[in-house]
Amino acid sequence: MVEPPASPDVDTAHDDPATPGGTDWAPRGYLWPLLALTAPAALLSGAATAASFWAQTKGDGDPGRMTWLVAALTLAEAAGSMIAARLPAAGVRSQALLAGLGALAVMTALTRDSGLLPAAAFLSLILGVAHPLRAAAIQRLAVDGIRARAASIASACDKVCDTIALMLAGFSRRR
Repeated sequence: MVEPPASPDVDTAHDDPATPGGTDWAPRGYLWPLLALTAPAALLSGAATAASFWAQTKGDGDPGRMTWLVAALTLAEAAGSMIAARLPAAGVRSQALLAGLGALAVMTALTRDSGLLPAAAFLSLILGVAHPLRAAAIQRLAVDGIRARAASIASACDKVCDTIALMLAGFSRRR
């Protein structure tokens, strides 16, 4: 794997010595592109988490069924990562396209009772595609001093969306 070059648009003359690496943590030019890259995959992550929860709490709760379901969802996500490894470099458009596909899967799961399991598997698949593509795009966007922080922000956004989605999914199941 080759390290992407440092982005030329960042002014490093104003480095903050208190910041590890000496680079300003959030240059103004990176905030919106970082959010545009992070939000679609984070929302997909929340949708996949909610669909997985609904699929696991639907039915009789047989341990064998749960094992196969979790294994199938994990394999679908792994297959998505394998697909992403063979795709060319992508950016915000590909993330938006994947989020749109995820929205269609969510609509299918919400409108058709029989669509829940296929939608959960499809959401896992496209989540497996979205995360590696987003990680590579963040690596290309961010300069050396903020790459790790940008990746951490993306991960934190994923966890926030997952938490909100699980709360909403749990609330909807009680009703």
